[in-house]
Parts: sequence; structure tokens; C-alpha cells
Amino acid sequence: MRNKLFLGLSVLILSIFINACSNTSMSFKEAPTTLIKGANIQIIDEENVRYHVVNFAGGAFTSTIIESKNAVTLIDLGPAFLKKAGAQLRAYANAIKKPISVIITHNHRDHFGNISHFTDVDVYAQKETAAALMKSKKFVKEYKQKVISVDSSKTINKLEFKFASISNAETKENGYIYIPSVKGLFVGDLLYNKTHNYIREYTPLDDVDELKNWIEGLKELKLIFNSYTHVFVGHNGVRDDISNIINENIAYLSDARGIILGNKKLTSGEYATNNFEVVQELKRLYPHYKKGALKLSLKNAFFKGDKGSTWF
Repeated sequence: MRNKLFLGLSVLILSIFINACSNTSMSFKEAPTTLIKGANIQIIDEENVRYHVVNFAGGAFTSTIIESKNAVTLIDLGPAFLKKAGAQLRAYANAIKKPISVIITHNHRDHFGNISHFTDVDVYAQKETAAALMKSKKFVKEYKQKVISVDSSKTINKLEFKFASISNAETKENGYIYIPSVKGLFVGDLLYNKTHNYIREYTPLDDVDELKNWIEGLKELKLIFNSYTHVFVGHNGVRDDISNIINENIAYLSDARGIILGNKKLTSGEYATNNFEVVQELKRLYPHYKKGALKLSLKNAFFKGDKGSTWF
């Protein structure tokens, strides 16, 4: 009887120990933050993942590294025109000493510009985004492999990522990624964090209303992901109040659309008649927002003779 009791207690103690170990959060090594100069880095430790949110140029461009037990996955890579940013980002990822992979949210160069430093790793994207990347001369010049196209779901180094997109919004295909197991959402440029949005590709004179599509898409995201823990954006980092950041973006885009379509007056009491007036009004309405890419809607934004957005 004593032996059976001893055996029973031993099994119980062992069971408690095993359960305690299994419920213990992962321990991560010290983040190699000194390897990246000129960027602020936010480290977020969760039970099974660590997020390294790398904000280049004070948050103007964000690359998020997801570190799990087995690997690191980078969401977007930032622009190539930031001196040494690509080399430093790769050195940082290497220093974690786990297999590396990359996910690109969409085909804008400020999100894949540093791909030349990751030519030896697998690159994933939502299927429409993957197709757009493979049509980009700038991208294929640097990355000789084929982007791995994902229709809906992909397990990358034992962590399941879900892929989806919203068409005809900030650009033709805006991919977003989420990880249900850790409730993390990665939206690229579908959401901006207290930063002026890129709305150059809005074309109200044709039959596609990109800002309306964008707003409707954000409403869907709010319904689906309002219980998620973090949302990581392409510009200015991360938020944990998902409903609030979505509401902020819907308000901004609604104001922009109303001003451009003539449904909303300027603070002067007049209606906007050109791009410059739209840009100035949005700056007045959102004075504390970071500069972002709003000015790229103006004439000569990309090159001399550039006509800017075709809003009027």
C-alpha cells in the first residue's frame, strides 16, 4: 500500500512538473539591438514568439521580425535608399542564429527595397502580391529565385501563417498576414499608425474607387481581428488597440475621399480644386501625424514632370 501511494505521488509530481514546463514561456536570448544604427527597435515578448519591431528613420519605415523557437521571419524589408539599413537588418537577423525567411506584403519598393541582402532565403507572398513582385523589374533584378506564392495558408518553420489580401486599396494588391496561434496581424500599408497615408493611387475619375474599397476592407478587418493582440504596420511600428487604429484610418481615408470628391469643404469654406489643396487640408486636419507618403501625390513627386495623382 505504501509503495502504491509513493508511486501515485511520484506520478502526480512528475505530471505537475511536465505541465509546468510545458506552460512556461519561451526564453529568448538578448536581442542584438546594437547592430542596427539609426533605428529604434521595440522588443515584444509573448509566450511563444518574440517580435522585433525595427523602425527605420524614426518609424517612417518598419520591418517586423517574428522570432519563434525554430526560426525568424521578416515581414517587409524597408527601402534601399536608407544607407546601410539592409546590411544591418540582415546582420541583426543572422545574429539571432536561426533559419531566416521573408514575407513581403505588397510590391512597393519601400517594402522590398533591401531584398538584395536576402537573396539566399525563401521569400513568401500572398498569391496576387507574389505575381506582382515577379513582374517588378526592380525586384527580379535583385532576387533571382521565384517568390513562393501562398493562396491561403503556409506553415513556415513550424509556425502557421495565414495569407490574404485587399484589392484596389492603397495599391492594386495589398497583402496581409496573420498568425492565429499568437493573434498577431501584419497589414503592411493597409493601416498607418498616426502617419499620413499613401493615397496617390486613388483614381476617382475611373470606375474603381480605391478609397471606398480600402475603407470597406478595413471594416472587414475590424470585424475579424478586433480580438487580436497586436497589429504590425508598415510605417510607424505596432499597436495593440486594433479597433482604434482601424477607426483612425477609416476617418482619415473618409476625409481624404470627401475632400477629393467635393463632398467635404476645406476649413476655408471652399472646395478643393487641385492636389496641393487636398494635401494641405489633410495636414491641417491631422497636424500631429508623421509626414508619411501624402506628398507623393503632388506634382514632381517622383521625377521632374511627374503629374502627380489624377484626382481632378
